Amino acid sequence: MAVLLMDIRGAISQVAKGNLTNKMHNMGLKADLVGWVESLMEERKVILSMNGNKDHNMDMEMGVLLGSPVSPVLLLMYLWGLFKQVENKDDEYGNEGISFVDDVVWAVDEEGMAECIQRLRRCTKEGQSGV
Repeated sequence: MAVLLMDIRGAISQVAKGNLTNKMHNMGLKADLVGWVESLMEERKVILSMNGNKDHNMDMEMGVLLGSPVSPVLLLMYLWGLFKQVENKDDEYGNEGISFVDDVVWAVDEEGMAECIQRLRRCTKEGQSGV
């Protein structure tokens, strides 16, 4: 058995509202829940501050709320295509994906190290097209 540990750099701040809500619709989630997520991600502002000097307000159009209890769940919904794409190859490769927020683990089970490496490379290749 071999595992590949990956950190999806900047994942939480790169979640696009439209993509997330489309994925939620495709997952068959109720319209009320999708609407709640849309409202959660609307009309957000960010203010930069350095040495007590505040910059002007800027619209925040991407990302889920950092520190919110729902953020890990929303990120997993956003990454749903990644896991689906790789795990659909399960019959062919026997891949398994495990995630905690933006940290992903791909696990494969083979006798030899070379075979494990090949399968983990296929996981990353499939995963790049699934997000």
